[in-house]
Amino acid sequence: MVFTAADGTTFENKKDWKKYQFALLYSFKDKDGEELAKAPGDIDGQPFDIGNLKNCTVVLPDFADQIQADELEGCKVFIGACGESVFVRNCTNCTFYMCCKQLRTRDCHNCTFYLYSFTEPIIEMSDNMKFSCFNGGDEGQAAPMESGGLDPQINK
Repeated sequence: MVFTAADGTTFENKKDWKKYQFALLYSFKDKDGEELAKAPGDIDGQPFDIGNLKNCTVVLPDFADQIQADELEGCKVFIGACGESVFVRNCTNCTFYMCCKQLRTRDCHNCTFYLYSFTEPIIEMSDNMKFSCFNGGDEGQAAPMESGGLDPQINK
């Protein structure tokens, strides 16, 4: 049996196809100085990975199940809604605008968070972290928050 990815690449092994498909559709990795964005509906509740980015702008105006952001430097990241946890690890000099159920940080330095969170953030081994209320979004912000089970009236 042949498995075809969204970009037309074919695979004979389903496991290899699934891994490739996830990397293609649900991650931004190994970029420098780029604007990276997904349109509303592109993620549609899937997990999303962001990793090894430098001086990038990331826009995810959709609902994701879980988001992992690792090894970011000098980036700006907008997350429309995450119905579970956002993990931010080993990030330096970044600004995050996000709505999530829970934020967890580890080994981050000089980062600013404009945060909507259903629970209080968990901050481990990080320094010079700044937090303020979420101030991003637009008229379409309510839809991804609703899909993620996030009530705009409850912000910890």
